[in-house]
Amino acid sequence: MKNSETLGLYYNLSAFNNTLRSHGYSTLVSWETFQSVCRDKLDLMIQFSYGEEASRRQQTTEIQGFQTRFGFNISKTVRVDSGMLRSVESFLDKVVKGSKCIGIKEWRGNKEVPYRAFFPLPIDIHSSLSTSDVAFFNAKLLEIVDDFINKTLGSNYISLHIRTEQILKRSNGNFTTLVNCIKKQASLIKNIRARHPNYHNLFVAKQAWKKAKKTAKQHCFCKTELFSQ
Repeated sequence: MKNSETLGLYYNLSAFNNTLRSHGYSTLVSWETFQSVCRDKLDLMIQFSYGEEASRRQQTTEIQGFQTRFGFNISKTVRVDSGMLRSVESFLDKVVKGSKCIGIKEWRGNKEVPYRAFFPLPIDIHSSLSTSDVAFFNAKLLEIVDDFINKTLGSNYISLHIRTEQILKRSNGNFTTLVNCIKKQASLIKNIRARHPNYHNLFVAKQAWKKAKKTAKQHCFCKTELFSQ
């Protein structure tokens, strides 16, 4: 997205590109290089659909002509069912069609599960990447994290990541499910603290879009006393 921070804010891009290259992937280019070619314009914006929605459609549909979004002038927007992607070649032939400057909205990766696309990797890619392959971060970011841990959390703490949006997006997802999940986590944390009394601090990371945050406050499900001793 234009005017947003690039991956360089979080990752060591030199190491990232070295890893991509060693696995057979193309490397990342700088934002300046991208802009020198595309100049605030996208020939094509691709929106992928997954799971049940994708299996129903199994097609590529043009959903929007010229528009301006994310700071770009976009010539065309299409919705692509991830289930129709059988190879990189078919993607280039049926979807990209020679477009040079392309934006992709919500790409979830390539894996044989319902909520992602799945197709054979090109022969140039001799080994696929895993999360452990990209576990190198910007040195400044690591410095900030270490400083926060040392000054705020100390050496003994519990870290909890609540994927709020993933719970609510499920077919059976609702705020009751979310509340029950949080209660289970609170119970687990209390059990850990009972075994390790010196684990005083709790770091909670959560994700939620605006509507979820507003509804959550109305339902008061995220009371801090759930996690207190």
